[in-house]
Amino acid sequence: MRERLDRRPLVDRLPLGVRAGRPAAPPGKPESAPTPSPETPATTPPNLTALLAEAHRLSDAQHPDAGAAWEAVARRAAERDGAAAGLSDHDRACVEDHRAMYGSLPPTEAMAAFGRAAAFYESAGDPGEAAAAAGRAAYARALEPGGADGALAAIAPVVDRILALYADGAATARQAGGALVCRARILARLVQDAPDEAAAESALAGLEQGARELLAFTEPLHGEPGVATRTAEALDLLGDVAAFRGDPHGALERYERAAAETDGAGLSWYAVEYLAKASGLAAQLEEYERAEAAARGGVRPGARAGPAASAARRSPRRYRAVRRGGRAGAGRRALGRGAGRDGRGAPRGGRGAAGVRGTANRRLEEGRRAAPAALRADLATPPR
Repeated sequence: MRERLDRRPLVDRLPLGVRAGRPAAPPGKPESAPTPSPETPATTPPNLTALLAEAHRLSDAQHPDAGAAWEAVARRAAERDGAAAGLSDHDRACVEDHRAMYGSLPPTEAMAAFGRAAAFYESAGDPGEAAAAAGRAAYARALEPGGADGALAAIAPVVDRILALYADGAATARQAGGALVCRARILARLVQDAPDEAAAESALAGLEQGARELLAFTEPLHGEPGVATRTAEALDLLGDVAAFRGDPHGALERYERAAAETDGAGLSWYAVEYLAKASGLAAQLEEYERAEAAARGGVRPGARAGPAASAARRSPRRYRAVRRGGRAGAGRRALGRGAGRDGRGAPRGGRGAAGVRGTANRRLEEGRRAAPAALRADLATPPR
């Protein structure tokens, strides 16, 4: 029995999480020393060239880890006697661009970072990405209190320029689509900031037009790199418009199409938000098989949101949107009309359009409060 107790444990951890500690040696019998293991050589951190290659690879793949990769590039470059050491103008632009997209910068600082990125892209001979970064700067402006009107005025010439560049072959479909996405998000911000229901309805018409123009641009370009996320964004916004107008079935169909668009492009991490919204809405409509299918799709291997955006995506976030009536209580009351609510604001009883809209409003508002006042991965696709 003593010999059995003296044996080394077969595993370090038992199935229920209880540590398997080795029994103490009996008195007078020294515990055997552990077998020495050869020293592990110190791991050499990757050099700047390798970090840049990885960051560009992740950006090209529109991967949610691209932001962290560019942060690693910035740290390594800073260690080499200055942030610009070893970086081309284009690389410096990417660092600034991703810092604004994936970091926790407030809107004013994000605007400045995007502005620097645009200047570096221009200097590097990439006018299409320079215009796209200018569009992201305009959207950052919309995130400031009362900034949406100024942002809409700022992005108008940016959209004109990037579409002209695209027509001349100097900008890609992804870059031009990105500027149209930013304009649509600014229009959605106007819906959110509307002071009353009438203003919200007027802003909603502008949002619908902007989303349809985005979809009209991207749908014929299906299959081009980086375009699938733009198409999905347009479908998602049109789903919000349908939900606002009391068409939950139309909204559900668009959310499912948005998820299918990104899944079909191999970008399953972008589908998580759309699937979460589809699942919740299908459950409200008592279409439980569709709800379960969407929920399972959102938790399958590979279907994860980006690190900076995961919490906001899993609770339907929405800077952009459709808070259903703006800041004033009038809009919220209008949306909740007809939907009985318990103490937490959840709808009771009926599952009609009013109940669905009330629940959507509550969830979107929760996501808006939870999201940081910064551009996240889902607000501007990585620039390469």
